[in-house]
Amino acid sequence: LQEHLETLADDLMVELKLQPAD
Repeated sequence: LQEHLETLADDLMVELKLQPAD
């Protein structure tokens, strides 16, 4: 479960970086 959560966190960070910063 720990690794899965870390993977989700990484995916979220990537998506945030792809979006223009406010």
